[in-house]
Amino acid sequence: MLTAMATGCSSDTASDILPENPQTPQQQEENGIKAPISPDNEINWLTLTQEATTVDLIKTIIGASERTENVVFSPFSIYTAMSMMANATDGDNLKEILAFLHITDQGEEIRNRCASFPIFPPSGQEDKALEFINRNNARLIDNIPYLDADVTFKMANSVWTDNGFDIRPQFSDIMASAYKAPTFTHNFATENVCELINGWVSEKTDNLIPQLMTQPISGPLALTTAMYFKGLWNQPFDPQYTTKETFTCSDGSQVQVDMMHHQKVKAYLGEAYGGYTLTLTFGNNLYYISFLLPAPGADIPQIVEDLNLGKFQLWELVTEYGETEVFLPKFSVKANYDLCEILSSLGVNGIFSPTQWNALTDSTQPLYLQNAIHTTAFSIDETGGEGASSSGLALGGGHLGIPVPLPERIFRVDHPFIFTVMEFNCDIPLLVGCINKL
Repeated sequence: MLTAMATGCSSDTASDILPENPQTPQQQEENGIKAPISPDNEINWLTLTQEATTVDLIKTIIGASERTENVVFSPFSIYTAMSMMANATDGDNLKEILAFLHITDQGEEIRNRCASFPIFPPSGQEDKALEFINRNNARLIDNIPYLDADVTFKMANSVWTDNGFDIRPQFSDIMASAYKAPTFTHNFATENVCELINGWVSEKTDNLIPQLMTQPISGPLALTTAMYFKGLWNQPFDPQYTTKETFTCSDGSQVQVDMMHHQKVKAYLGEAYGGYTLTLTFGNNLYYISFLLPAPGADIPQIVEDLNLGKFQLWELVTEYGETEVFLPKFSVKANYDLCEILSSLGVNGIFSPTQWNALTDSTQPLYLQNAIHTTAFSIDETGGEGASSSGLALGGGHLGIPVPLPERIFRVDHPFIFTVMEFNCDIPLLVGCINKL
């Protein structure tokens, strides 16, 4: 199974930042713009599971990284890939994936990671849980790419299968209806399917991911999810005010960087556990990026170790809106991960051993997750943010408090920081990164 993604404020009330839109719903549809989903209980629950999974990934990926490494990954890409894979599994393997997604409970370990879950009991309702996740993933896929005329957010999914491999019609139907994923059939033995997949991914991501597959596919199936994000700042930085300034890296070394400067940007500024937060919006404010800058005496490893769902949500919620002087470095970051170890550490183990995938096929051929790769890149400059992320899943310190408020509305990003790119209406985590060096 393969997934590829290309990717590129909270306030007291949504009306504080949502733009007035005089267009009627019919005019919006004609212009390719949709009104945001009105979050109901199901969407709110799905968002919480995505945020909880994001916290797990932050603690696992950033927490395990070297302090001198830059980190970037897409929680949404990984979540979508594992949701699609869940439809191919059953039994204990399905339970493990649903627990990883925080949809069901797999025991005390999951409860300790996030006491607010599960949505469904630990066993006996896997079918209902899978219907829930497919139904609401479909709602997001139908909505969030079409929210903002000034932000490009494209999504495309597909199924690649070997000629002669018998896929259950129910699986293909779910992929097509919930994930808009057509099925492409090829002869894996005689055709270069890796090249075909790489070409498809490159096209869907505006060539930001020219190569997803680096090894031949030995199994009979691959799933691909490709997404592309490009957001223009709601209030762009003027290049004439970009100057060379000092950035102190996590190892104490200092480098000269291109530091963008905006003297009076309308931004969300506040305090969160262990640091200060700045939130800037893209386009018509329906996508945003938040920066978490550790306060004096705190550092990123401590913040990550102490992180939980509530503290993650506070990165965006503890904010006040107003004119802010911002110093923000231009940066470009890319990282690659083997997801096998990450998934295993978070309780997904059975799919790595040969077994029958009864929800996928009638074939008795033992299959297993052969490799899992995740690659993400992201950059920002004076105009906005753009990046790419791809996931490949192939078958065959002490407690930190909230710091004192900043004495002035000045946010200077001149040392290591964490950033998150989010969709505003449902608070879907699209991208997370940690910059330790520039």
